[in-house]
Order: sequence, then C-alpha cells, then structure tokens
Amino acid sequence: MAFVLFLESQQQRIKIKINLKNKIIMCTGIPVKIKSNRECIGGNLIFARTMEFGANMKSKLRFSPAGTMFNAKLQLKECSDILDGKEWKSIYAIFGPTAMGTDDILEGINENGLHVAGFYFPEYAKYQAFPANETELLNSIGPLDFAQYILGTCANVVQARKAVEEVNLCDSYLQALSKSPPMHWIIQAKNQPAIVIEYLEGELNIIDNPLNVLTNSPDFKWHMTNLRNYVNLSYNNAQKFKLTGDLELTPFGQGSGMLGLPGDFTPPSRFVRAVALSQSVALPGASLSPTTDEGGVNMAWNLIDNITIPIGAARSAGEDHGEDEEDDHTQWVSVSDLSNLKYYFRTYNNQNIRVVDFAKLIETESTVVEISMNQKVEYQNVTNARPVIAVPAPQLAQEYSVALPAPKLAQEYSVAELSR
Repeated sequence: MAFVLFLESQQQRIKIKINLKNKIIMCTGIPVKIKSNRECIGGNLIFARTMEFGANMKSKLRFSPAGTMFNAKLQLKECSDILDGKEWKSIYAIFGPTAMGTDDILEGINENGLHVAGFYFPEYAKYQAFPANETELLNSIGPLDFAQYILGTCANVVQARKAVEEVNLCDSYLQALSKSPPMHWIIQAKNQPAIVIEYLEGELNIIDNPLNVLTNSPDFKWHMTNLRNYVNLSYNNAQKFKLTGDLELTPFGQGSGMLGLPGDFTPPSRFVRAVALSQSVALPGASLSPTTDEGGVNMAWNLIDNITIPIGAARSAGEDHGEDEEDDHTQWVSVSDLSNLKYYFRTYNNQNIRVVDFAKLIETESTVVEISMNQKVEYQNVTNARPVIAVPAPQLAQEYSVALPAPKLAQEYSVAELSR
C-alpha cells in the first residue's frame, strides 16, 4: 500500500512542479561522530548538508547576537494581509545561511552547539491551522521562522522538543515559491539524541532519529522502513563463490559488498546512500572513525561529496524545454562543527572551502552581521612550493668506509692469474 501511495505521490509531484514554474528543491544531511577523550561521552558531532535548488537561493550567512528581537510575519495567501505573529527575544546567539532572499536562516547553530536544519518536504508537509484570532496569532510562526526560533530560545534538544510542542506552526506564503514552503527539520546536538519534526495532516510529529540523517519526501518513517530493502549491503567485499565442480567466481575489484547501493539523486536513494556512508565510519570497531575534530570535518567533506548533484543531472523543464527549464544542483554545501562552533561551506561556483568562526563572532560582535557566500575563486599555486630535498654530493673513494684494494702491479700477479 505504501508503494502505491508513493507512486501516486510522484504523479502529483509533477503537477505541483508545473504549477510552481518547475522549481525543485532537494537537500541531504549526513553526520560524522567523533570518538574523543572528552569528559562527555561520544565526543563531537559534525554535520554536513547540501542545498539543492533550481533557481538562485540568494543565500547569505547571518549572525544574530543574543538579545536580538524577532517577529514572525505571516501571510496565508498571496493576496492576504501580512500579519504580525509570534515575537521573541533570542536568549542565545545564532548563525546560519538565509534562504530565498529573506533574512530568515534555513539552518544554523547556536552558541550552545544546538543545530537545526530545514529540508524541503513537498506533498507531505501540512502545517497546523492558520491562527483564527489574535491570541493564536501571537503564538504562531511560519516555516522559515522555525530554525531561528528554536535556536534562539533553546539550549538543547530537550528544550527544543518542548518549544515545538508549545508553538503553532502554520502556512506563510513565500513569493519565491508561490506558496508556503513545505519543510521538515532535524534538531540535534553532540551527545544528545536527534529528532525529526514533521507536520502531517495538520498534526505535529516528533520522531527520534538515531541516524542523524535526513533528506526530503516521503516522511521520515517511510525512509526508515525503506532501509530494510538494503540489509544485504556490506562494507566488506563479497567472498569467493564456488559453483559446481572446481568453478569459482570472484568479484571484480573493490566495493562488491556495496553492489546495489542506489546512486541516483531521488530522496529515497540519497537517504540510503547517506546512511550507508555515515555508518561505514561509525559502526563499533570501525578503524576509520575520526578521533579529532579536524579529521571529522575532513571526513564529512569526503562523505557529502557522494551526495552532491552537478548542474544538468536533475532537470525540470516545461513542455517545450525552453526558458522555463531549471537544473536542480547543489548550490552550496555546509559542514557544521557543533563543539568548536565553526561553520565551513563551499558553493557551486567556488569549490574552495571557507570557514566562519562563530565563536569569534560571539566574542566580538554585538549587532547583526551578514557575510557573503560569493567570494572570489582563488586557486593555490604550488608551482614553487616544492619541498627542499637535501641531495648528497657524490662521495670520493676515500670517503667510503669500505676499504678498496690497491691495484696490483703486473709482477704481483701469479702466472695462474695472468693465464686466465
């Protein structure tokens, strides 16, 4: 039954894309957990995520210090009035990338290392009721308010869960999408169980996420069930297979244990791939598990590289394949270090990895700061950076420790030697 519903959902998705001028969004989040000797068990949590979209996301990085005032702006439909929703003063400093040309952050971290990331959730997200009176309005936020509300008011996952249960999240029209953004979220922190927040049929669902992985539709529970289709996969290469007689089959090269791992860009396939990759360095006894924060950041980049989408590989086009064609591609990738409060990122047009020291901003900045993500591409020229290698000078015969015999004179040779 679930599979039939999913096929119907795919058909509906095509209609929605056409109505939205073919705009498509896909994202993937993948964790790396660090083994450490820290007092807290489990060490650090590094989280990498991609941001895919067909049109320019117009993202910028935004820092808001503790004490910043926020006010949710809610609009039910395109022609409706814009209403003032919930207002709050942040308790904690927050940092993250904005989306769709707004000042609202799509994902981010706060000064306690709490991390919230939003992911597109088409056809499934159905939020709570739009406020019917002023009392309800003053306790309501929209989808793009969610991350900054949780990050600004919660110190950990437990507080975040309680805050989600107490606030009303409703539709809020976004011009760039021609509708309210359908989203779901992952909330996590080091040494704390992650949770997924989904609104299905107007009801809040809070689901434990032991894998710290999230993509897009279908719902999270569907993805977890779908993992059972891939229990045959293994990080170990397949063994030799003996047939009748002496015939023996061996796999071609390395990686045969992962034969069948989905490699396409659909959300279910990216979810399976993200789980397989992150678990390959997280299972008990895994010798490749990083033991330093720097190693974890490096591992996160290597894992997420298997998820990114190049331009042209995922297209949404109008009937004439003309001007309306959009290529969904990875516009930016981020890696969040939740212990050291560092935010690494790179963009499609600049693959150089850059980093923002969020902890430094907390120390030095008392007002909102915006940082561009569009730095100039600079490639490190290493032509003249070759290491100096000490080449020994040729040794003379007398410098060798081996004693060389002196040449014999003719009269010194025996008759037997001369006759050879």
